[in-house]
Formats: sequence, structure tokens, C-alpha cells
Amino acid sequence: MGLSRRFLNLIVENPVPGIRSLLCMDLTRHQFFNPTPPPTIGARSESAVAQDSGSPKQPACSFNLKIKQPDGAAFMLERFQLPVPTFTFRAQAQPHAWKIDCFPLADRKVICVDQAGRTFLFDADTRQLVTMPSLHKPKWNPFSMFIPSTDDGGRLYVMERDPRSEASRCVQHNDHFEAFVYHKPTETSFESWHCQLLPPPPFVRDYAYSQERREITSYSLVGDNNSHILISAGNAGTYCLDTVSNIWSRVGGERR
Repeated sequence: MGLSRRFLNLIVENPVPGIRSLLCMDLTRHQFFNPTPPPTIGARSESAVAQDSGSPKQPACSFNLKIKQPDGAAFMLERFQLPVPTFTFRAQAQPHAWKIDCFPLADRKVICVDQAGRTFLFDADTRQLVTMPSLHKPKWNPFSMFIPSTDDGGRLYVMERDPRSEASRCVQHNDHFEAFVYHKPTETSFESWHCQLLPPPPFVRDYAYSQERREITSYSLVGDNNSHILISAGNAGTYCLDTVSNIWSRVGGERR
């Protein structure tokens, strides 16, 4: 099975809070995905036998690590040096609170948001940085999903992983769930990004789940053109958002 892309864009944390780096890895140089396991001789692969017979013993601090599987066979984990960062993102320092979240878009674009909700977009191909509208409210532990579109340019959905209960609130939208919406240029307007508040999943305002926060443990895009967002929250069930109408519905039976 061939690779559908040559480069892997990797965002890594830095030991210093509030700093992350963007790395570009050439997948033709590192075989991360082996479609077929090497043929085995007994309980050992040919590559392992060749290494044992033709290579000197390696110290424990070697760049290769042998891992034993439950069936007794062994395979090798290769360590390699990460490339030099293409770009480093740094949040503006604040007393006891500085962080930056990076949300990937299509191609080699990434949206970055700091602890105050300030937002910018970085294009690794052109090395251009563009300021964007800030989030309505900073997110403490967010996740994101990007839905590309040939019509309007796409949307990036950003949601708090641990939304707090709002059983007493009646407003339609809240600040736990937002979307960056891109509009292509027209004859009467320039291209632009807008930040839009969205309704939270129903369990956030369900009194039955109001005593404690429910962590969103899994999420996925499904449907034609990835038109629906599925999320599951601990002991609160699974919910589906229609991204066209922005209406939530529950999936499956009750989970109490």
C-alpha cells in the first residue's frame, strides 16, 4: 500500500510552557507504515536473524529497541533524530498561565490559539502568518475537527473537552463550542475568517448530568462530505451534530 502523502507535519511540545514547534518529516526516509510483516523463521523474522548473525551486540542506549510481543516474537523499534523545526509558536507569557493550542487545517496550514484566545493562522508552505478573530472565550482543554469545503473554504470546529454543566441556562449558544468559518472572496467582499458560537451538546444542559463535568472521550466526522460530528461523553451517551443545521441529536439508547 503506497503512501497518499510524502510529508508528515508534526507539532511537538517544548519543555518550556507555552511553546510548540512544527516539524516536517519526509515519509520516504522513514518507513512508519509497513504493509506486510517480514517473513519469519520459526518465531523470529529474517531481519532479526540477519541482525543477530551479522551485527555486533548493541548497548542498551542504542538507537534501536527490541520489543517482545505476547506470542514471543520480537520486533524492532527504530529511534531517529527529529528534523529541525520549520516554525516555533510561542504564547505571550502571563503570570502562572501561558499555553498554546495548535489545530491543523488542510495542506500545511495550522491555526494556533493562546491562553487568552488570541488566534493566528500559519501556512508552512508560504511561511505566512495571518491574524484571525479571537475565540469568544479561551478553551482550557480543547479538541478540533476540520471540515474542508470547495464552496466556502471550510470550517474548523473547536470544543472544550470537559464542558461545564449549564442546566439553568436557556440561551441557544454557549462559549464551549465554536467554529472558525472561512469565506472565499467574492466580487463584493474579501476572503475572511469568522468565529461563530454554536450550541453545546444536549448533555451539557441536561439536569441529570449537572452534578459533575462529563469528559468528551471520543469524536469523529461521519456522513457525506463529513457533514456530521459524532461525540461520546463519559456516562452521558453519544451525540451527533448536523453541521448544516447546527442541530444536535442523541445516538443510541440511554446511558446512565
